[in-house]
Amino acid sequence: MDINKIVVIGTGVMGPGIALQAAWAGYDVAIIGRSTASVENGMSSLVNATNELTDHGILTMEEKSEIISRITPTTSLREGVENADYVIESVIEDLEVKQALFARLDEICPAHTVLATNTSGLSPTEIAARTKRPERVVATHFWNPPHLVPLVEVGRGNETSRDTVEVSYKLMESLGKQPVIVQKDILGFIGNRLQHAMFREALSLVEKGVITPQDIDKVVLNSFGPRYSVIGVMEYMDMTGADLNKSVHSYLLRDLDNSESSFTIEHEMVRNGELGMKTGKGFYDWKRRDPHEALQRRNRPFIERLKLKKE
Repeated sequence: MDINKIVVIGTGVMGPGIALQAAWAGYDVAIIGRSTASVENGMSSLVNATNELTDHGILTMEEKSEIISRITPTTSLREGVENADYVIESVIEDLEVKQALFARLDEICPAHTVLATNTSGLSPTEIAARTKRPERVVATHFWNPPHLVPLVEVGRGNETSRDTVEVSYKLMESLGKQPVIVQKDILGFIGNRLQHAMFREALSLVEKGVITPQDIDKVVLNSFGPRYSVIGVMEYMDMTGADLNKSVHSYLLRDLDNSESSFTIEHEMVRNGELGMKTGKGFYDWKRRDPHEALQRRNRPFIERLKLKKE
């Protein structure tokens, strides 16, 4: 299947970065927002991202201009998906909203169009439930920020065809990504299941008064955090040995938190409006910390990888 036009739906946290990545790879891209204001905000985010890449010497000014020229912003869903080969949805993480959108896309997109969802962990089978082309619905879970983080999880639904998975995998490779195929429809895919297993234990330890949030981060940043940036989890388990892992698991696993719902500490934070960086306070006081510095620190390892790749 030849892919010439990619459509990205959503101008919030993820959509602009996905559109940037597709245009950077040479594709014609339409990015669709709900309103003129949302489209303008999305394009502003996209331009800011290209500015960061230009500042670090990853893009030239000419390359930046070419990327932006390949992107067509619009508020019209019908006009945006005209002649679309591949659509990537990146709207609010709400199953009903996504199902309604995919049902509409099924009606107005060309018959050959692949419909992909950037859901963080909802079921692609459920998202496709109201379409007549479930075999052409697939998950492509980009990680934030999507123009910097290499991973994309390609998740099949129960009826997703092998061809759709293969086309999606090859497309992600053409975008310069490192795709993996999630062979079964499982909530959270792989990365978020691993990540939220750690979140659960961290929240449990804080709620029980075992350790402070700040010292949780100190543990991560000074031990396995740097380690797992260069060595995979399964690779490390081979280094430690199955016998040692089995021995530790025999007493530790039963003591780990196995909560099946959110924590009291989370409910209290939401009730108090302490949502994190976006409200100025969460586990940290972001009125006293520099959010911009933290975001730069988050992006820096990925920026350095791109610099090395360019060399």
